[in-house]
Amino acid sequence: MLGLEPTGLHALRITLTRGSTGRVLAGSGTPNLLVTLDPLPSGFIMQDVKLQTSNIRRNEWSPASCWKTLSYLDNVAAAREAAAASAEDALMLNTMGNAASSTIANLFLVKGNELTTPSLDQGILPGITRGVLLNTAQELGLNPVERPVKQAELHEADAVFLTNSLRFIRPVRSLDGKALGTRDLAPLIDRLASLAGEQCGRDPRLI
Repeated sequence: MLGLEPTGLHALRITLTRGSTGRVLAGSGTPNLLVTLDPLPSGFIMQDVKLQTSNIRRNEWSPASCWKTLSYLDNVAAAREAAAASAEDALMLNTMGNAASSTIANLFLVKGNELTTPSLDQGILPGITRGVLLNTAQELGLNPVERPVKQAELHEADAVFLTNSLRFIRPVRSLDGKALGTRDLAPLIDRLASLAGEQCGRDPRLI
């Protein structure tokens, strides 16, 4: 980084495009690689979140719904819907009406000893943090389950939370203005932060 050492939390983003192909959708060109590093504000991770259900649906039949791409128009529109309703993020359903994800994160719910998340056939991204939690859930006495999730189940859960690689775990405190379960997520948060510390050398909560 030209001798510079960033302090605090930063987001490193690597974007690979197919390059210029002219006016041909099926064409391919010389790939372009773009790498950016942007600072994150203090207190960015682990924040509670209020969700508002969006009218915009994720298409579980589209292969792009499971890919990390720059095509974020639906997500941007859903996020603006949520902001207009004084919520921090939107709950996005799929075309079958099942809970899929938020605009930027995977969705989990805890009930009893089950840790449940929408399965990959529900039009979601296979998030990195999502995979880590599923692989380590049994260490915390939880049974990981991937399946379709009805929206009503979120109101019946002991706790609901979101995950992504930048914000880690975000407890969902309300959905459409109704309070959700408040089960303590400290064991999950501690485990995830510990794994991040092993990989990065520092607990992200302490940066």
